[in-house]
Amino acid sequence: MIDNFCVDLISDLNLSETDTFDWEGKATSLFCVVAGNISDDLDVLRKTLQHLSNNYRGVFFIDGSLEHRELQNYEVRIEAMRNICTSIDNVVYLHNHVVILNNVAFVGVNGWYNNRKNIQEIEDLDYIEKYKNDDLSYLSNTLKQLQAHIDVQKIVVISNSIPSDYLKFKNQESESKTQSNLALSLLFDYGVKAKTWMFGTDDISVDVEVGSRRFVNNPVKSGLLYWPKRIVV
Repeated sequence: MIDNFCVDLISDLNLSETDTFDWEGKATSLFCVVAGNISDDLDVLRKTLQHLSNNYRGVFFIDGSLEHRELQNYEVRIEAMRNICTSIDNVVYLHNHVVILNNVAFVGVNGWYNNRKNIQEIEDLDYIEKYKNDDLSYLSNTLKQLQAHIDVQKIVVISNSIPSDYLKFKNQESESKTQSNLALSLLFDYGVKAKTWMFGTDDISVDVEVGSRRFVNNPVKSGLLYWPKRIVV
């Protein structure tokens, strides 16, 4: 096992079909984590992941709210993204899929916690509540199961959502209609294996330690050049 290795964190590229995305020469690690929100256009998503795969040995991707145009077609989009990632040799879709590398488990969820803006329909809120609860349940159960996994010494959690409101570091009213949030899943991390939590969505840079865990993001800043954030795991 390598005691420590690095991954590049990126998220929230928010690309359209007219945008140009060039990552040549920007990689600082062998592996890349993409914490959601590449594009709502699946063709753009495919091209972007293909381009990233040319610059990394491995790309670990989880979808964000942007990847889901219509919430009622959630399962169809999930399957489409799974097919896209499967078609690219070194891209892994983390939805319901755990990757173990150098005794580190990478676990990814969208999360659906305050990561979709301008909810107009009550029906959409019902969908989001269901998906959020499903992701919280999956993450909690996965963290619990990995406690006894002899090949897992550390866990990296990846979410498009902010793990909890207290990580926002700004005064704004929560858009969540319930008290549940992804960070509740850490109650099942009995052995404190989850040392790093990478996330997207927020536009405020966060890199803090809470207890023995690091919470970190790498938001795109409007008008500024965007670079990966190199993280030791």
